[in-house]
Amino acid sequence: MRKPFILIFLFASLLSFGQKKGNSKHKEKPEEKIAPIAAVDVNDPEYNVNKRPVYPGGVGEMFKFINKNIQKPDTIMKGGDGKVFLWFNVAEDGSISNIKVIKEIPGCKACNDEAIRLVKLMPKWEPALEHGRPVKTDYNFPVSFHPPLTNH
Repeated sequence: MRKPFILIFLFASLLSFGQKKGNSKHKEKPEEKIAPIAAVDVNDPEYNVNKRPVYPGGVGEMFKFINKNIQKPDTIMKGGDGKVFLWFNVAEDGSISNIKVIKEIPGCKACNDEAIRLVKLMPKWEPALEHGRPVKTDYNFPVSFHPPLTNH
């Protein structure tokens, strides 16, 4: 019987602390006026803070470009496969520079060379944007190599 009484007493005490008293010694602060939130167009470059660089026309166009221009090395043509991971800079004007292989297909140096050649052939990208302004950024890019499909 004693426990429920203590719980009710604690609960009532907590509620009384949140009550507003008319003759309080503390003066209340005047209400601060908050400006209404304006509607923001999320497509407005001024508010687009972290836009990554993009191949012109998007990912679909990039895949078309790769499929049209890739030259598969002999190692791949004989049944090997894998991914070469590249790292490069996309400058403020969309140009690509400082291309480096960060992960290769073991035993296929020709795959590294082909991946670099392919990226060097690419047109300028749409640069990254920060606060609506073009900025230089790093980009990691995988190039997949698979043997040609055979019809049986």
